[in-house]
Amino acid sequence: MTVLIMTEPDDIHAVLVNLALEYKGYQSKLFFSADMPSIQKNNLYFAGGENSWSTITDENQNIDWDLNSIESIWWRRPRRPHLPENIHEDDKRFVQKENSIYHDSIPYMLNGSAWWVNSIESTYKTRSKITQLKLAQKCGFELPETLVSNSPEDIKSFIKNSSNDAVIYKPFAPHHWADDNGMKLLYTDKISLDDLPSDEMLQVVPGIYQKYVDKKFELRVTCFGSHISAVKIHSQQHIQGQTDWRKIPGHELALTPYRLNQSIQDKIINFMKEIGVVFGCFDFIITPDDDVVFLELNEQGQFLWVEDILPELCYLDMFAEFMIHKQFDFTWKPSSNSLSTKNFDDKAQQICDENIHKHVYLNQVKRVA
Repeated sequence: MTVLIMTEPDDIHAVLVNLALEYKGYQSKLFFSADMPSIQKNNLYFAGGENSWSTITDENQNIDWDLNSIESIWWRRPRRPHLPENIHEDDKRFVQKENSIYHDSIPYMLNGSAWWVNSIESTYKTRSKITQLKLAQKCGFELPETLVSNSPEDIKSFIKNSSNDAVIYKPFAPHHWADDNGMKLLYTDKISLDDLPSDEMLQVVPGIYQKYVDKKFELRVTCFGSHISAVKIHSQQHIQGQTDWRKIPGHELALTPYRLNQSIQDKIINFMKEIGVVFGCFDFIITPDDDVVFLELNEQGQFLWVEDILPELCYLDMFAEFMIHKQFDFTWKPSSNSLSTKNFDDKAQQICDENIHKHVYLNQVKRVA
């Protein structure tokens, strides 16, 4: 069995899983989609009722993909094609469009019966926070009162009518930017009328506005098919994390394992099946009244950071076995042979450092995970 991981060169999650699968005796290959066309060539060939895919790297390494042997595909975080700088400005739009269509076609060359984590269709569907909110309601989850709008009048009215309840703003997708102090990430935060930009800006940038929900603590729920693992995030114990726990420095983040009740687990599995994902990370709030409030699903969320804090959870081994098992109905049991990120941390970091040095575009377009 061959596992194909479509990702980016500096993704340590992908490198760690690749190393774990190889250690377990399986063939695993990393494919960096952004290398095309600047330092990578791809051939899709059709003749005599057969088709094939081959890749030529910048080191003139020729990879003839055995499409039928690829039984598991992790559509991790493939980056869009990176154009070389020597393209004329007038040609860039055409070249980018052609490469994007080529890039988006490659998945459909792969083994149709392979185990996808997650399928292309579910990936596109899950990116829509509006779709998630509607489906969460259908599955019986409690939601924060929410307005999705680009109407300045209605946004202001929503904030005013919240009276004593604070309101938070969320973008539709993660956003980051660079300044003299490095990379900045747009976090969830409370807003008031005084924080709003001009009406013109409110209208041209639609956003998600939600009534703030008081928190007792938060949950990060990682789902390997039907195998569900939850951790309690003690966000309210840290001054920086009370609105958004991601603001807490990693070495100061407190987690403990948490057992979800069966009713919530059933809703999560129903949600996953409805939206079509087999893996993902859910975020919930537990209120002071012990209500469980749905926030969102990240279908390719980071998960090994949990193991860094709680090594006994062995998420690396869990995910590797999930890829090998190739079924939604999956149960992981610890053993003396269970792998840990600590088995591969140094080697994985070395590989990522080498990739960053080799792939120049990583230094031009930095991403915050």
